Amino acid sequence: MKLTGLIDVRGPGGANAGNVTIVTTGMTALAYSQERWHERAVINASSSNASGGRVSSMADGMVSFAKGSVTADGPRHAAPAAPSTQTTAGDVSVQIPLIGVVGHPSPIPNGSIMVATPGNP
Repeated sequence: MKLTGLIDVRGPGGANAGNVTIVTTGMTALAYSQERWHERAVINASSSNASGGRVSSMADGMVSFAKGSVTADGPRHAAPAAPSTQTTAGDVSVQIPLIGVVGHPSPIPNGSIMVATPGNP
């Protein structure tokens, strides 16, 4: 799967943000990538007044974040989000300036980001 545009599940009017789950099953060398000229490959699961959404990807090959951003911000009083990326085969490459979870007003409390790979023997 190649993301070249916007997945926008922000919380409208300060409501809880939605969730994004990406699952690949094609057993390709590059299972998931975010790429496009000019930083336009974006996943935004943020909310200005409620919980940020969950952004997760489960791949069966390499995962590459080459362009754009992934955010799941929420306000200070909301539960922090936890973006996660897992792959059963291959590496996770992060070349973008932002995969983030921030509680507003930042920086407290922040969420967590989880990346899991099978490792190289």
